Amino acid sequence: MKLVQLAKFFPPEPGGIESVTEQIRLLLRKASIPSSVLAFTRFPRPPKNDPPEILRRRACGTLASLPISPGYLPESLRQMRRHDFVVFHLPNPYLLLAALLTPKRGRKWILWWHSDIIRQRFMRIFYRPFERLLIHRADAVVAASPVHLDTSDHASQFSGKRHIIPFAPAPIFFHPRPADRRRGQAIQRKWKGRPIVFACGRLVYYKGFEVLIEAAKRLSPETVVLIAGEGELRRKLQTLIHHGGLQERVHLIGEVTEAELLAHYLACRVFCLPSTHRSEMFGIVQIEAMALGRPVVSTDIPGSGVPWVNRHNVTGEVVPPGDAAALADSLTRILTQKARWARLARGAARDAKKRFHPDQIGTAFVRLIRALEARPR
Repeated sequence: MKLVQLAKFFPPEPGGIESVTEQIRLLLRKASIPSSVLAFTRFPRPPKNDPPEILRRRACGTLASLPISPGYLPESLRQMRRHDFVVFHLPNPYLLLAALLTPKRGRKWILWWHSDIIRQRFMRIFYRPFERLLIHRADAVVAASPVHLDTSDHASQFSGKRHIIPFAPAPIFFHPRPADRRRGQAIQRKWKGRPIVFACGRLVYYKGFEVLIEAAKRLSPETVVLIAGEGELRRKLQTLIHHGGLQERVHLIGEVTEAELLAHYLACRVFCLPSTHRSEMFGIVQIEAMALGRPVVSTDIPGSGVPWVNRHNVTGEVVPPGDAAALADSLTRILTQKARWARLARGAARDAKKRFHPDQIGTAFVRLIRALEARPR
């Protein structure tokens, strides 16, 4: 039995779905299930340390947030014919077309439903019939939270096929090394012991970093806000920081490695996910922070799984999206009330271990694969 994941991007290219694709690959390897990954890449050449089972096809640009790659579709067709199991990471219009062009012939198809197509309205209408056909042909539909499926345009079609398997952070987030803790302490020394609010993600429209920058005006001047990541809105966000006179209090620190990311979680007092749109469907960064015992302040985005991950008054606080005043009040409350911080920190670590540990997630996914394998072809 051989399995292939058809994805958009793959580490070291950053992103939550990218991390999930890598986690699935590692979990399958641990279960002795051979697997491959096909993904787009922005790199001119594949990374030197890529194992042979990682296949990348160059994206020469984007259109409506969709990578443009002449080689991706034909390669996806080849991979679908060569493997017994195919995992489609959706949304990805290329894969809808590939599924239409490929006879199923007893293969098992698993749809990993990360989100509907949300922002591109014309594309959403155009592709809806193809999505329905793919769901009909699929053997299982997996999502990271019930919200992903309940709020989908195709919710009624998932009946009898739905499986909830939450995302999991890398094991290192549950077991940081002494060197990781030393890096975290070094970051705290760099900022002279000031309380740190940490946020990370691509600098794009739905992440809500402009709201966090506005909220920073209401925080204690001693508080420092660190935002990791790169993206198209960097210049705009830097302008907001400058015009708000926040150069000493809010810092865009750029891309970080996994080790640097872990160190910043350890250094911070609170992690913040200020996202504003349903394009943010889960927020795996919340679990990474929780696993390290950091309370989370996130947003109650309608139709999103974000507040399903970060439970209000258990692992952190949840505020209305786009409300800078509410965001600032929540951050201030957790930063200044020591007993509340300690209770939420304990709740975050406990919830991460109970609900999102990689071993549990891996067991659930392998169990699904074995059950589908046992079905008659």
